[in-house]
Amino acid sequence: MRKVVAAVAGDAALVPGELGTDIVGGTITSDPAKPTDLTFGLKLASLPAGGIGESIIYGWELLVDGAVPGGGDSGNLEWRRSNVTGLSLSAAPYIRFRSCAPDPNGQNTCTAGSQLPGAMDATTATLTATMKLGALSAQGGSLVGSSGISVYHGTGLLWFPGIASDDAAQDVDYVVPSRADSVQLALVPAGAPAPASFPVKVTPAGKTATGAYSASLPTDGLAPGAYDVVARACWGSNCGETRTPVTLS
Repeated sequence: MRKVVAAVAGDAALVPGELGTDIVGGTITSDPAKPTDLTFGLKLASLPAGGIGESIIYGWELLVDGAVPGGGDSGNLEWRRSNVTGLSLSAAPYIRFRSCAPDPNGQNTCTAGSQLPGAMDATTATLTATMKLGALSAQGGSLVGSSGISVYHGTGLLWFPGIASDDAAQDVDYVVPSRADSVQLALVPAGAPAPASFPVKVTPAGKTATGAYSASLPTDGLAPGAYDVVARACWGSNCGETRTPVTLS
């Protein structure tokens, strides 16, 4: 998980923050056991439970490598209590990715995708949504940013441009982790520090967090004796190391 939004608390306008309109932070998370998923989390000061509340809409405008996912004018991750006013019976809460692009007549047309896994958790005052990398036109190494995050107002059929209770910015781009070369190996004298760079890099097999891998470490020129195999595994910027003692004869 990486915190990518550090919003100011207590700055909600128009609709009081106690009704779920005050953005205080946001995160993007990638699980090595599910390397094709990204989970977005929008943290609010409070989030009342129950009710339709469709006039309060939460939107996270997404950019991937500086461009709108899939092209078009905008790509907005959207949360609402339900979509009764949008004339569709859908799971509550209503969590979709909405893409907008000009039609052949030059009119902007928006299309909502299918329901996304996620929640509007009143206990933690957090909104979550999980998207596939493919739906974002993203891959390992892609930069996921935003052109803006807001709590705006409208109904399921329309929204009121420029009328928002709170806005926030994504402070940093999120770098999508990759399994490629995510395990690094080195051979060092027993007890010696890990090297600044690792000579062998491998990609774990499978899609589990503990995928198997195999590799060969060069031993040319090394004297017989006690050594450590240092293995460093990383998922994004989170890394851990283990050591395995070996003896060269």
